Amino acid sequence: MLDRSISSTITVGGATNAGTFEAAELMVAGMSAREASGVLFEQNLVVADSESTRKRLATATTKHLSFLEDDALRFVANREYGWELVMWLALVTESYVFAACAREVAWLRLVVDEAALTSSDIGEFVERQRRVDPAMSTLTVKSGQKVRSEIDAKVAEVQGFIDSVLQPLAQRRTRLDLDDGVRINRLKLAYGWRSDLADLPQSAIGAATSEVKKGIATDLKWARGEIKKNNVWWS
Repeated sequence: MLDRSISSTITVGGATNAGTFEAAELMVAGMSAREASGVLFEQNLVVADSESTRKRLATATTKHLSFLEDDALRFVANREYGWELVMWLALVTESYVFAACAREVAWLRLVVDEAALTSSDIGEFVERQRRVDPAMSTLTVKSGQKVRSEIDAKVAEVQGFIDSVLQPLAQRRTRLDLDDGVRINRLKLAYGWRSDLADLPQSAIGAATSEVKKGIATDLKWARGEIKKNNVWWS
């Protein structure tokens, strides 16, 4: 095992953490990523003071390694020259696959063809990339399945948002008037809001920052107060 005083200094732009070699050795020996993460956490091989940071680093370290095929994993465990590049290749390739799939599969299917995106569409793309892209050979089939499942989940989330939020808001044909002021128009855009507040739908602000959400919540409270005072000037 590598001396901890040395391993604690091995960080390459966040791609690797202290404990990377130890975790790779454990996984080459047959441990699952979850089991190796437990060892890193219990023995504090990630060299972290707080328990929460120790757990986060242990999970991240073994997650990075879990992307690798057996040969690449042994390459890292043996500290072969260039092991950092193997780690970076796995991480960058996964991000590339997400971006390429969004561009070459999801966009064409959902936007251009206006058709449903299926798991087979994503599966065929991932397998095709593994055949034509040498970098993909460092990734396990399991990580390809992970990419596919995460994209499936994101597509389902977006479709649900469209069906439950955006479509109902679009059907309300909300009218904007500059004379109503920014606060009112922001409420209209966020909620499909009407002066009577009837049938207020779910907010469409989605993943807005907490500051924006807080601002809109403040505007809504203010508008309700104006209604109680019979001070409604907006359309």
